[in-house]
Amino acid sequence: MTTSVAKVGTLLKKIPAGGLNAAQQSMETLYSAYFNYKNVALVEGTKREAIAAWRDVKLSELTNQRELLEQFMKETFKERATVIEGFFEKLDEAIESGNDNLLEKSIMGILTIAKHSPLLQAKDLMDAMRNPDVKVIDL
Repeated sequence: MTTSVAKVGTLLKKIPAGGLNAAQQSMETLYSAYFNYKNVALVEGTKREAIAAWRDVKLSELTNQRELLEQFMKETFKERATVIEGFFEKLDEAIESGNDNLLEKSIMGILTIAKHSPLLQAKDLMDAMRNPDVKVIDL
């Protein structure tokens, strides 16, 4: 142990007069750089956590929107199929009975349904889901 202290003492005697100040400034610069690095690492880590949390929220929102849209489309097409099938049954009935009034109404019903695309309704639904002012969506 005394040998180490003696070596340090010998080294200190060999340092030029301004060398101790330069060494002290170098150490202060190293400490400052280290603490600056730790601060930046902490701030950037917090930013990464915030970005990851934002990503998770957005992924959850997108998953929920997808499920809602999928259910909407499934139910809409199922309903349309049932209604169109009913109109075609009435159309067949009108043809068999010669009922021109029922024939016209059946054809008009089929055409009305065919004119309204569920994809336009789905677009309106998506627009409503993206609009932060919309609190309730009626399906």
